[in-house]
Amino acid sequence: ILSIQSDLKTSGSLLEIGVYQGKSAILVGKFSNSETDFEVCDIFQLDSDMENKSEISSSYRNLNREIFEKNCRDNLARMPIIHECKSLELRSKLESDSYRFIHIDGSHLYEHVVNDIQLALDVLAPEDSVIAMDDFRSQHTLGVTLAIWEKIISGGFTPFLATPAKMYLARNLVNMDQERVYKALLENDIHSI
Repeated sequence: ILSIQSDLKTSGSLLEIGVYQGKSAILVGKFSNSETDFEVCDIFQLDSDMENKSEISSSYRNLNREIFEKNCRDNLARMPIIHECKSLELRSKLESDSYRFIHIDGSHLYEHVVNDIQLALDVLAPEDSVIAMDDFRSQHTLGVTLAIWEKIISGGFTPFLATPAKMYLARNLVNMDQERVYKALLENDIHSI
């Protein structure tokens, strides 16, 4: 999807909410075009509410900004702009107001996911822009499932692709040929971003 967007010269920046140690951020960041067009957000070691702290301690050991930064330095030509904050605080910190690709892999708690989805919809570029939603069907991430399907049903966006790990959603695919996306997935046996 990112390659197709590059070929189409789709306008907008890149955003990832929830980066952990940077595996997907490194992949997304390879499609960055400038020093300021790739932004990431994670709480790293910041305090959070009790429910979120519980999820972090059970699922994200070693959530550490230094590990994330080292992995980025080792694998990317440039560092993303890092927003170390709760995603609830992210909107006022964003450098761009238009994003072509937004990967959401933050909290799995319903209230947080609702906020992340709404933020993504608020800043999504108008055409050929994609939201990649992680953990949309895992049994331990029902908050993600509920939040995403509520927004789909209400008409916020439309899913156009699902892999075992992610659901890809868009509001207005104009030039992005979905057949090309499917063919690329089949040819490369890709199961993620």
